[in-house]
Amino acid sequence: MKNKLVILVTLFTFSLVQAQKEKIELPKTIEEIEFPNDRITVLFDVYLEKNGILHVKDSLVSYKQLGDLAFKFGLEHIEVWKFLVLAPLHIDKDTPYKYVDRLKRELHQSSVKYYYRTGHIEDVTSGIIYYVHAPSFFYRDIIDDNMDSIRLKPYSFAGYREKDTLERFLDNLYSKRFKKADSILKKMNYNKIIFLKNDSIQMNNKKFAHTEINNMYNEVKGLNICFISFSPDLLYKDYLKNISTIKKVTLLRHQYKKEKPYFFHISGELQKVLDNKKIKF
Repeated sequence: MKNKLVILVTLFTFSLVQAQKEKIELPKTIEEIEFPNDRITVLFDVYLEKNGILHVKDSLVSYKQLGDLAFKFGLEHIEVWKFLVLAPLHIDKDTPYKYVDRLKRELHQSSVKYYYRTGHIEDVTSGIIYYVHAPSFFYRDIIDDNMDSIRLKPYSFAGYREKDTLERFLDNLYSKRFKKADSILKKMNYNKIIFLKNDSIQMNNKKFAHTEINNMYNEVKGLNICFISFSPDLLYKDYLKNISTIKKVTLLRHQYKKEKPYFFHISGELQKVLDNKKIKF
């Protein structure tokens, strides 16, 4: 009788999660993802409902559990020349961006790359990839080669040999050497971009529609770094449109044969630290 009860509970849980997945309405198709031919692409599917509920494959998980599972999944496919590990993010279009930010933090801490799924929920090639430098102050590691003993370790100062100003700024920032990071930043040309709700982007206190690609490029050309922050009411569908627009802005560097500015996300984790330290970009 106990065995039957366990089976019933398992079936009920599976049906519940499937129903939750079906409630997710993805944003419309933006582009097609191309997977490499020289490696095996293994997918770590993540689902996020607009109320912030997460599940991986067919299991409901907390945000910490998501990070641990992603980290283990990456270790199981650690042969980089054989496997490409990607996490397709199936996120409801009306999800508040704060939940998306928490999800991405866990994946960054686990060193798992991801892409945003769009279009039909069964079409894995429909989506958008846009990698931005948004590390965490911590990263996951295992203790004594034990896969079940995962801990968060603070980001350590790498000490680049090459005097790359941008890399040194980022390294000092995430090592919490804020005075040093601030002194390096003062040597660079930078500005702040705000992703707004309702299809608009703010640059230099000016609002731009998504169609104003050339005007936005003129605002950022010649800059070393652009800090991207997010309005509190930003929804995932607005975020994705803005990211797609920024991709188009960066592509103009080929047309004008210029270096692209470095777009850097101010994550919720980083913003809290900056607020506490009274540092503003």
